[in-house]
Amino acid sequence: MPVPVFEQPKQKAKAAEKEEEKISGGAAFFAIVFVLMLSITLELALLDVNKLFNPQYLNCKTGGPVIQRIFETNADPGTCSVEHYEAARLLLHADVLVPLVLISILIIVILNMQKRSLTGRIFKVALVIFASWTSLRIVYEALAFSLKHHPLFGKYYVLLTALAACSVMIIWLQRSTQKKKKGA
Repeated sequence: MPVPVFEQPKQKAKAAEKEEEKISGGAAFFAIVFVLMLSITLELALLDVNKLFNPQYLNCKTGGPVIQRIFETNADPGTCSVEHYEAARLLLHADVLVPLVLISILIIVILNMQKRSLTGRIFKVALVIFASWTSLRIVYEALAFSLKHHPLFGKYYVLLTALAACSVMIIWLQRSTQKKKKGA
C-alpha cells in the first residue's frame, strides 16, 4: 500500500509547531514582572491623580504622605468631610481605571485579530490579568464606599454585584464545558 507523500511534511510541520509553542521560563517570569510593574505604575498614578485633582485633598492632608481625616465635618472650614473626600477619590480612580480597562480590552482584541504568535498570547494573558485586577479594584472601591457611607443602598449594590458575577461565571463555565465536550 503506497504511503501518501504530501501528508508527511504536514505531520512534521505540526510536530514542529507544537515544539515552538512552549513558553520559556524567562518569558513567563518577565510577563509576571510586566503585570507587577503595570500595577505599581497604576498605584503611583492613582496616588498622584488623587493628590493633584481631589479638591478635598488639601483639607484632609495634615502632613506627609499619609492622609489624616478629621471627622468633625462642620467644626472648622479647614476640616474635611470623609464622605466627600472618598467620593472624589472614587470618581477620580474611576476616571483613570475605566479608560485603562477599555484600552486593555482594545489591545487584547487587536492581539486576537493578528496572527496567533506566542509572544502575542503572553502579552494577551498579562493584559487580561491586569484588566481583571483593575476592574476588580474599582468594583471593590465602589462597594466599600457604598457600604460605608450609604449602607441601605450599599447592601443591595453588593448583592446585585455578587449576583451579576455569579451569573457571568455560570455562563462562562457552561460555555467552556460545552466547548470541551464538542472538542472531545
